[in-house]
Amino acid sequence: MAFCSADVANPSSDTSDRYRAVFDAAFDGIVMAAADGGGLDVNAAGREAIGYSQEELARMTLLDLLVPGSTLDFTLPRVGRWLQCKDGTRVHVELERVADGSLFCMIFRHPLPGVAEETPATRERLFRALVEHSHDGVVFLDAESRITYGSPAATRISGFPPGELNGRTVFELLHPDDLPQAAAQLSELQHRPRQVLSGRWRVRTVAGDFRWVDTTATNLLAEPVVRALVVHIRDATELVNNEEGLRRFERVLSATPDLVSLVDDRYVYRLVNRAYLQAHGLEAERIVGRSVPDLLGGEVFETVVRPHLDQALRGQPVSYEQWFEFAAAGRRFISVTYSPYRDVDGQYAGVIVSARDQTALRAAAEALEEKEEELRQAQKMEFVGRLAGGIAHDFNNLLTVIASYSALIEGSSDASADVREMAREIGTAGDRATAMTRQLLAFSRKQLLAPRVLSLNATVEGMQVMLRRLMPENIELEVVLAPDLAKTKADAHQLEQVLLNLAVNARDAMPQGGRITIRTRNTQTDEGERVMLSVSDTGHGIDADTRDKIFAPFFTTKAPGQGTGLGLSMVYGFVTQSGGSISVESEPGRGSTFTVLLPVSEGDAAPQAPRRSTTPVARPSRATILLAEDEAGVRGLLERVLRGAGYTVLAAENGRAALERARDHAGDIDLLLTDVVMPVMGGPELVAALLPVRPDLRVLYMSGYAENVIAHQGVLPPGVVLIEKPLRPNDVLRRVAAMLVAP
Repeated sequence: MAFCSADVANPSSDTSDRYRAVFDAAFDGIVMAAADGGGLDVNAAGREAIGYSQEELARMTLLDLLVPGSTLDFTLPRVGRWLQCKDGTRVHVELERVADGSLFCMIFRHPLPGVAEETPATRERLFRALVEHSHDGVVFLDAESRITYGSPAATRISGFPPGELNGRTVFELLHPDDLPQAAAQLSELQHRPRQVLSGRWRVRTVAGDFRWVDTTATNLLAEPVVRALVVHIRDATELVNNEEGLRRFERVLSATPDLVSLVDDRYVYRLVNRAYLQAHGLEAERIVGRSVPDLLGGEVFETVVRPHLDQALRGQPVSYEQWFEFAAAGRRFISVTYSPYRDVDGQYAGVIVSARDQTALRAAAEALEEKEEELRQAQKMEFVGRLAGGIAHDFNNLLTVIASYSALIEGSSDASADVREMAREIGTAGDRATAMTRQLLAFSRKQLLAPRVLSLNATVEGMQVMLRRLMPENIELEVVLAPDLAKTKADAHQLEQVLLNLAVNARDAMPQGGRITIRTRNTQTDEGERVMLSVSDTGHGIDADTRDKIFAPFFTTKAPGQGTGLGLSMVYGFVTQSGGSISVESEPGRGSTFTVLLPVSEGDAAPQAPRRSTTPVARPSRATILLAEDEAGVRGLLERVLRGAGYTVLAAENGRAALERARDHAGDIDLLLTDVVMPVMGGPELVAALLPVRPDLRVLYMSGYAENVIAHQGVLPPGVVLIEKPLRPNDVLRRVAAMLVAP
C-alpha cells in the first residue's frame, strides 16, 4: 500500500492516521497547540522530555509550559523559547507556525520514540507539514522490506529524486558489510508488532558513495491504517566522522609519551591522557573535573602554573622548562607548552597543556657537556704537551752545553777555586733546569720509559722509609696494602716519583697535621682489571674550580717560590703514558684522594735495574766513533770530550753527512753515536743505511725526548740503547765505554 502525495491531496482518516503514526514515532519531542495555546497535543518523546503525563497535559495550555514571562505574540515564522519541565529544568525549543497560522509546534530534538492515540482529522495538515519539512527522513517499508514512501528529507539524504526510492528494497541501498545484521534486525522486527529497534547503517546514495544514518524502526504492519514499518532516519555521517576523529585523537593521546591535559578557564581538568595519569599515579576519574591547584598544590599552582595559564587564556602561547615532583614518576625535568583553544564562539575557553619528560635528555646533554669539557681540557693539555715537548727538545741541547762545560771547568786543574765554584753553581742551576725539563717531558708523555713487570706493593714498601722521613711529627702515615694485589707493568723509577709527588702534596695540604693513607687494591673498571694506588689526606681539600685545573702544567695553589706547578702534571703524563688514569676526589674541608689506576700485567715481577753507577768504566784504546749531531754546540762539545778521552772522532752535522764520512773512512768504525731527530736524515735512517755494510757496528742513540721514530709511546724497542739529553761528559764517556766493551 503506497503512501504518496495523492494521499495528502485527498485528506482522509487513513492518511491522517499515517501522519499520526509518524508523529508518535518521531525522534524528537513535539508539542502542538492552537493559536491561543490551547488544545495541547504532545507525542511520547515530548512527554518524556518535559515530564508531564498525557492526563496532566490535557488540563494545560502552551503558556503553562513556557517559562514565566513568555508570550505567544510571534512576529516571525520561527522563534526560540524556553520550556519549563515538570522538574523545574529548562529546555530550549523552537516554535514554528504551520502554513495556515492556526497551529504551533515545538521540537525538542530528543530521540525518544513512542506511540500516542489522537484522531482529529483537522490535524492531518500539521502531520503532513511535520513529515515533509522535518530535518530527519521518514521511510515506510512493506512486509518485503520494499520502500513504499520516502519523505523529502529521506530523498535529500540519499540524493535520489522524489519517488525514485519507491519500489526499491532497503537491501539494495545498504552497504554490503551491514546487510547481515540489518537483515537479521528487520526479520526480528517483522515478527514483533509495535516493537521499536534502532541501529546505525551505511546507505548508498545516488552518486554511489555511502552515508551513515541513525535509524529507529517501528513495526506498524498490523495497524490497518498504516501497514508498514515506519523508519525514521537521521544523517549521522558528520557525527561518525567526528567520532572517528575523536577516537583517532584519543589513540594518539594514549600513545604519546607526552603528558597532555586540557584545562578550562576555571582551572579545571577536562581531559587527561594516559601518560599524565601514569605520572600522577591516578585514575582519570580522579583528575577530570578536579581543579589544577587541588592536584598540584596551591603554592606550585600560584607561583609556577597559574601565570602561564592566564597568559595562554589571553591568547599568548607560552613554554618553559622546570623540575617537577610527581607522585608516581618522582622528580622529573619537564618541558611544558601552554596552547590556548577557542570555543564555538571564538572565545578563549581553555588551555591545552603538553608536558614532555626531558630528564633523560637533560642528563645526556649534561653528560655531553661534561665530555665536551673533558675533550677541550684534553686538547688543551695535548697542545701544552706538544709545546712542552718542543721546548724540552731545544732546551736539552742548550742544557747539554751549559752543564757539560760547567762540569769541565769544575774538573779542570787549571781553573782557580773561584772559577770552579762558579762553574759548580752553574751546574747546580743546570741540574734544576734539567729536572724541570724532565717534568715537562713527563707531562707531555714524551719521556723515555723502561717499563717492567713489578709489584706495586713492593714499590710502596721500598719508599716507606723515605716517605716517613719527609713527614713532620704531626702527620701520621698509614699504609694499607692488598695481600693479593695483581702485577702491573711500569717504569719503577717514575712510579716512585709519582708516589713521592702525591705524598708531598698531601703533606703540604695539612700544615696543621693530619693523616696520609696510602692504599693498594685490585679493582674492575669499564676498561678491564686494574691495580689501584690511592693517596688520601685529611687536609683542607680542593674546590671544583681547582680540581678542573689541577693537572695542568705550571698550575699551583702554593705561594710563589714554593712550587713550579709541574709535579701533578708530571704524574698525569707518566700515568697516561703508561696506559693508566688518574683522578681526584675532594671537597673543601674534607681532604683529598688521588687515585691512580694501572693496567694489570701477567708474569713475574722482574728485578729492578740498578741505579746509574758512578764507578768509572775502563776505556778501550784506539776506538773510532762516528758522531752525528745537528746542533753545532752539542756536536763540538761531544767531539772535544771524546777526543780528550783518546777516541778517534768522525763528526757530521746530519745523517747523510755521517753516511758519507763512513763511506770515505777506510778503517773500522767501532761505535755510531747519533741524535735521533736531525734534518736531511735522522738517526734511525742512518742506522738502516750503515748496518748492511757494517754489520758489527754498535749504535748509541741520543735524544732530548721520546720521538715515535725510535720509541713507541716512550718505550724503547728491545736492543735499542739511548742516552738522554741533557748530557754530562762523564755520563757520555761511561756509556760509550760500556758499549765498546759489551759483546
